Amino acid sequence: MMTARPAKALLMHELFIKLSIVSMLLLFVLITTSCSDTTVNLPDNQQNLCELFREQPHWYDYAKVSEIKWGTPVSSQMAFIQSESSFQSLVRPPRSKLLDLIPWSRTSSAYGYAQAQNQVWQEYLADNASPLARRTHMKYATDFIGWYNQRSQ
Repeated sequence: MMTARPAKALLMHELFIKLSIVSMLLLFVLITTSCSDTTVNLPDNQQNLCELFREQPHWYDYAKVSEIKWGTPVSSQMAFIQSESSFQSLVRPPRSKLLDLIPWSRTSSAYGYAQAQNQVWQEYLADNASPLARRTHMKYATDFIGWYNQRSQ
């Protein structure tokens, strides 16, 4: 009986280690896959609004609401976003290089679909009082563009 217990404990310990390794691998896979797909797939044809809205129908809804609210046409909003970010939600300006080698600071604080800079984004948030607004969400990017264009007239 004395030898059975250590053998059983050893088997349990080995099983625990194997399960721990498998759990860590699964956690790693889960984290890396969840981080890798944080944006909407880029539209196949950025030059064709009809195709773009077929792929992302809610984008049209967001842009139409912004057009009604601020007066900036849907096509103008989409042209702005295509020009600024190529429909990439997490895009930022490139970093400058220190000694042409080391990535340094960014050339501006622009971020998101509309490439709104921090100061102007804060003004937009103050005027529109939406605590959930994010530059990486098309709903707020289109609203921001409409707000910005209306304010610039």
